[in-house]
Amino acid sequence: MNTEDGSLKLFPLIDRSILIQNQQDTITNNYWWMGAIYYKVLMQEVNQNKIYTLLGYDEHNRNSTRKVIEILTFNREGQPIFGSPLFVFSNDSIKKPVQARFFLEYKKNINASIKYDDELAMIIYDHLISESNEEKKFETYVPDGDYEAFKWINGKWLHIEKPFDFKLEDGQAPIIKPVTDSKIPVKKPVKKGN
Repeated sequence: MNTEDGSLKLFPLIDRSILIQNQQDTITNNYWWMGAIYYKVLMQEVNQNKIYTLLGYDEHNRNSTRKVIEILTFNREGQPIFGSPLFVFSNDSIKKPVQARFFLEYKKNINASIKYDDELAMIIYDHLISESNEEKKFETYVPDGDYEAFKWINGKWLHIEKPFDFKLEDGQAPIIKPVTDSKIPVKKPVKKGN
């Protein structure tokens, strides 16, 4: 962590996720860290307090992989706090309790994404389904081509079930006109003799 005087302050991160039972709800410190490789950091400010949202990757176990959305704040003493009840599902068709962090757990060797979209100002992630209808076995979960999202609203990450809710009619093209690169000249084929 950078400090006001420019010096660097380091905190050891001890992965104890295997010992934590309610991982979505538990608020921890650096000695009880969930363990992840973070690939994106977002910063929001609420009442002059900085809240960092971390997007991360976790190998988890031999059967499943996880992506995580983690909240990082610092207490008055400058110590890191992981997790905060900021993931809200109040607009969902099936209500869920507020969570301190969000996990996307899926089958090993499958790609599932969690990305921040600057243009939409949302965290977009793959909607997952069990390929064998075993809802309690996350090692069977795979993306189904649909998406879900979180949007930062009033100091919380509000879950959005269908960020892309447009529907196409049968036979309707998904784009209005062809996508071309106008910088590349298009040559028409030359017909050879009859």
